[in-house]
Amino acid sequence: MRRSFLARLSPTRLLALAALLLAGPAITPGHYPLRYEGIEGYQQFVGATSAAQIPTLSFTLPGDRFFDEITYTIGPSSSLLRFVQTSTGISKAVFHDRKLAAQIDENGAVASDNGWRLKDLVTQEALITGRIAFMRASTETLRGAHILVPGGWPVDLTFTPGGRLWKATIHGTDDAVFSPLTYGNVAGLKVVTDWDVGQKNTQAISAQVSQGPAPPSLSGPAWQWRTQQRTWTSSFVPYNSRPMMPIAVNGVSSECILDTGSAGLMLSGELAVRAGVHNVGPALTSRSVGESTASYGRADVVAGPVELRSAVVVTGLPIPGDYAVCGYDFLASFLVRIVGHSASVVARPMSPPPCKADCVRVDTWARNAIASMRIESFSDRGLIDTGADDPLVVDALLKYSGGVGTPVDCGSHTYVQRALTIGTVAIGPTPACYASFDDSSYKAVVGAALLAHYRLTLDLGDRMLWLAR
Repeated sequence: MRRSFLARLSPTRLLALAALLLAGPAITPGHYPLRYEGIEGYQQFVGATSAAQIPTLSFTLPGDRFFDEITYTIGPSSSLLRFVQTSTGISKAVFHDRKLAAQIDENGAVASDNGWRLKDLVTQEALITGRIAFMRASTETLRGAHILVPGGWPVDLTFTPGGRLWKATIHGTDDAVFSPLTYGNVAGLKVVTDWDVGQKNTQAISAQVSQGPAPPSLSGPAWQWRTQQRTWTSSFVPYNSRPMMPIAVNGVSSECILDTGSAGLMLSGELAVRAGVHNVGPALTSRSVGESTASYGRADVVAGPVELRSAVVVTGLPIPGDYAVCGYDFLASFLVRIVGHSASVVARPMSPPPCKADCVRVDTWARNAIASMRIESFSDRGLIDTGADDPLVVDALLKYSGGVGTPVDCGSHTYVQRALTIGTVAIGPTPACYASFDDSSYKAVVGAALLAHYRLTLDLGDRMLWLAR
């Protein structure tokens, strides 16, 4: 009969094994023994006894090829992230006051959100400053804690021996991991100065105590009416199916594509040359075809009944012919109605009337119009794009998910029928084709070839559009 493993050990070896088991796991040289600190250990690591002791912090961030001055000021109840091209004076900003988050673009147009982007900002700033260490944990162990950030998301914290925050899992629309990489000492407190959120890294050059951030102007661009009446209507000849409007750039006349899928005011190369618009700085701009590197210029722009002096325009993009694109900078400032081959521009009321029928709530954070959509049995987000010519374009990743008929690629001018609902508005069977998307934030594009069959009212400043038959 075989003896057991322990029975075959000598008394000396049994004593050695017993000593090893009592000692617990071996400690790697240079590492501290495992100690469990919990939320109290994290408070001690931060170095404050209450959240009120953590001041407003100002971070200087490294410049990039587009903006050479980037600052991030985080206070107890607000923050301001500001990007500046010092040579041109062109700037952008992201601001929140815990009630509303707003992006202000280079012409002053505002994209706002009081939902998940606001929660993202509030949650991440609680982690950066260390304020989360003084929020009430709903569950806690010696190794971590679960906290619901007021005005933000639920977060799971994991601590290292010594009380340092090792990582935080933010339970937002999708789970995201916040990883503090470096801590800096500001006024005797430890704040995060180098951090990852998902795949994005932010590293501060410096951090210091600051005054509370002053909110930037949220009044929108200084468009001026050229008529006494605050309403204007004109017929247009569409570019394929796209709606158009007359425009003048530095007095040079052209036509402008009214484009809910573009972020700014954009000029074709031919129009920029004719209007004498010179490049003043590099630009990164967003369209439905993806982000593009371009150039900023300045020009006096007259769009339909309104004008904007020294407007920031984008040049160097593949815009057809002699056209311009009037994107979010223009569309967010007015009510724009497109009915058949007629376009109207109306001054936005101070208190827009509530939408009661045929209305779609849109997300404008990326300075375009994104809505919830249902295509056959698949639900996701889609882009409302009056600057695209196809009726419905679906992400090629969904090519064989649901629906009937053989999927076809865009560009062949053949379509398959797909049942479509935008928001709560049932569109019904819609001609569709499939293409690969550069932007992963939505899975479909509804274009002008479909929208032209509706009486379309755009109120992007209030994040709303109407689709009426």
